[in-house]
Amino acid sequence: MTAPDVPKLSLSVSSGHKSGAILEGSDVALECVVRANPPVRDVWWKHDGRLLDRRRDAGPDLVFGNHSLKLLRIARAMRGLYQCLASNSQGQGESNELQIQVKCTLAS
Repeated sequence: MTAPDVPKLSLSVSSGHKSGAILEGSDVALECVVRANPPVRDVWWKHDGRLLDRRRDAGPDLVFGNHSLKLLRIARAMRGLYQCLASNSQGQGESNELQIQVKCTLAS
């Protein structure tokens, strides 16, 4: 059994993608791996330093999961720094920041 501690978080892009090589219009999932004792109740997300609101920001292109954030039909406005956060009775933890870059598709 491990001693109680602040959550430790790690953020990554789902397999098959690299943060610097995401083609506009693609679907991407950000995965937040959480190690915590006691467990966390929820995970929050930041985009370019702004806390995302599950009710206000969720929509057809932004889907919140338990420990994931799906960016659907990614557009240039979705590029930037992403980070996940979580808290338990011991305090709050933050993940690494992940830079998402979007490559434009050329019209044919």
